[in-house]
Amino acid sequence: MRGASCCDESHAHILKDEDWKNGGKHYQVRIDNRWYDIQDWQMLKPSEPNPTGNAILWYSGIAGNFVIYCFTPGRET
Repeated sequence: MRGASCCDESHAHILKDEDWKNGGKHYQVRIDNRWYDIQDWQMLKPSEPNPTGNAILWYSGIAGNFVIYCFTPGRET
């Protein structure tokens, strides 16, 4: 769903540190114990760092099918 807005708060999910990682080529996020690659077009690239310090994933899911809209990483250590 390219170009979809991820600003809808109802789709925002703050991730725990163990539910996202930098997989080298792409970030990866875990939803319901399954890992998904985040594509470049899904990356939210704000002009300033994420103020929450937590990774945020905007997605919706129905019956195990997920649509990932956007992702912004948290602080990486």
